Amino acid sequence: MNEKQNGIDAFRREIDDIDDALLDLLQRRAGLVEKIGSLKARQSQSVFRPAREAMLLRTLLNKSNGKLSARAIVRIWREIIGASIAMQGDLTIACCPFGKNIINEVLVQERFGLSANLLSLADPSEVVHSVACRKAKLGLVPFPNNNLTSPWWMMLKDINDEDVLRVIASVPFLLSGQDSKLDALIISLGEAELSGEDETLLALEFNSDVIIDRAHNAFLSEGLDCVCIDSYKDLDKSGSQSYLFKFSGLIEKNDDRLDRALSEFSLITVWQVGIYATPYILKQ
Repeated sequence: MNEKQNGIDAFRREIDDIDDALLDLLQRRAGLVEKIGSLKARQSQSVFRPAREAMLLRTLLNKSNGKLSARAIVRIWREIIGASIAMQGDLTIACCPFGKNIINEVLVQERFGLSANLLSLADPSEVVHSVACRKAKLGLVPFPNNNLTSPWWMMLKDINDEDVLRVIASVPFLLSGQDSKLDALIISLGEAELSGEDETLLALEFNSDVIIDRAHNAFLSEGLDCVCIDSYKDLDKSGSQSYLFKFSGLIEKNDDRLDRALSEFSLITVWQVGIYATPYILKQ
């Protein structure tokens, strides 16, 4: 019994040494974060870098030997990243109720850690306005799903600012399978950065209803992989119909392939709703 206990005690002492080393490394990391924060403040750079976070998490998940679960790795680094963001400056995140099965505060903490500074609002339109008016740096809005009579993404078409209001990230980053769905998107003023594996949201407004399968086939013929995720009919504008498409990769609204694919449709306008890093899907 003593030999077994001595063996356990030796392992525990080694774990204690590792914990001490981890704390030292985290404190060293925090010191570097402070320096980066000072430089960002002088250059007016955003403290939130979702593309960089996505690249970091992909690297960590791909390097993992499997002894720590993917969810544990993401959760640990979310707290580290969230604490780092809090050190670099104020980051207020506007959010609103999503529905019975989704708690928006939990989504914010899942994405930004327990250090997140929340601004609770009534609905997605208030979230969009709060970010557009700079009352919040970021806004958490529900992933489009045809359940809203006035979808928030339609508001992004008419907001003019020196910085454009766009989707820049999604929640969650880690999905359990191909059929898993995103819960929310994050909006901010300014263009999104690219992570190397990204999704583009484009809204297209037409003079009349469009057969989605026909539009989808037109996009595929130009090598554009996409899916329609939401739609909106404007009853005050002669029945114009808008559709929100999610494209794989970076697609600009002036892409020649879009022009060719849409040449036979009565298109009114196209606007980019945003870009976000492609979620990491766990292998089954």
